[in-house]
Amino acid sequence: MIVFVARDIAGGSSSYEIINQYISNKTGNGINSADRRFDVTLLINGLPMIHIELKTQNHTYMDAYTQIKKYTREGHFHGLFSCVQMFVVSNGSTTRYFAPAAATDLNGKFLTRWSNEDNQPVEDLQSFAEQVLSIPMGHKMVAHFSVLDYAHRRLLLMRPYQIHALEAVYESAIARQSGFVWHTTGSGKTITAYKVCQRLLWIPSVDHTVYIVDRRDLDDQAKDTFASYSRFENFTVEGTDNTTELITALANKKTDSYCDYCTETRSSYRCLCEEIPWQRSEASSGIAFGNDRRRMPSINFR
Repeated sequence: MIVFVARDIAGGSSSYEIINQYISNKTGNGINSADRRFDVTLLINGLPMIHIELKTQNHTYMDAYTQIKKYTREGHFHGLFSCVQMFVVSNGSTTRYFAPAAATDLNGKFLTRWSNEDNQPVEDLQSFAEQVLSIPMGHKMVAHFSVLDYAHRRLLLMRPYQIHALEAVYESAIARQSGFVWHTTGSGKTITAYKVCQRLLWIPSVDHTVYIVDRRDLDDQAKDTFASYSRFENFTVEGTDNTTELITALANKKTDSYCDYCTETRSSYRCLCEEIPWQRSEASSGIAFGNDRRRMPSINFR
């Protein structure tokens, strides 16, 4: 039985509903147990996917966050509401979003503020709803811009700059353009790279993507991270230790979808490009990731 199709956005098998003031019955007989009234929930195919808690202007948005944490601790997000993939809290003028987690793992310091493609912050609820919660973006937030980290048993939601980078890469690949993505150290380059590899495989003419790193420590990080993120995906992640292994692996990939990663220097990459009989398709492109803007413009894929 199929209940949710990630790519059926604003059509196909997807239907959308909004409910408010849903009453979640108390989960026990303790002194602190009580019925709770949820503010607004967005449903996709009848499943609650995005939950919103609101406060008035004379309250801070953190009061709404504290309320969600309390509801989580009391066990109200169970049953169908365990399907919630994204929380939104707002007092009308300040809005944040975050991924669900156990009450002990929620941290108010890691709520995310939305920003537009020009990196301008979006604070008020009306603008946030128009840019993030409307369809198709609301559907894409939970279906395309989330990552299930199996190793750490947690759900991750991409940050705005990662989302804008992913969308730009995809559009560039369709147009057969190459480029680079610049993220600062510690800002989530690996997540962005993983989602790029996954997203490019959606293009019908793309059978595999290659993620190349130039240091062994990055290789270990990519290997563990990609394996964890792709645990329940419909493509295979494989690693190679050198150019020869990568060439052999690519030559043997015929029909299945793969994401390969390899540790190589730039000189080895040039050798790789010369040895592989690349078939240029409409989606062929090269994307580089880095945290040093001075070096990035010198990287060119042809």
